[in-house]
Amino acid sequence: MNALESTTKIVGVTVALFPQEVAFLLNKNGVTIDAENYNSQQLVDATIDGLVSSPSFLKEFSDFVESKR
Repeated sequence: MNALESTTKIVGVTVALFPQEVAFLLNKNGVTIDAENYNSQQLVDATIDGLVSSPSFLKEFSDFVESKR
């Protein structure tokens, strides 16, 4: 499994298990998502966008994933 596949799997599992927490982290770090009206694919897409575009989200998401290991 390469790095992209690993990242995709981590994002998918984290979004599936902790959708509200991920939406909160996205909004907290300026990656806008409607926290009331999103589906899983939109949340995954926003998470991937946030990992690329927001260094603060990247750090907080990484810390969150590490805390849930």
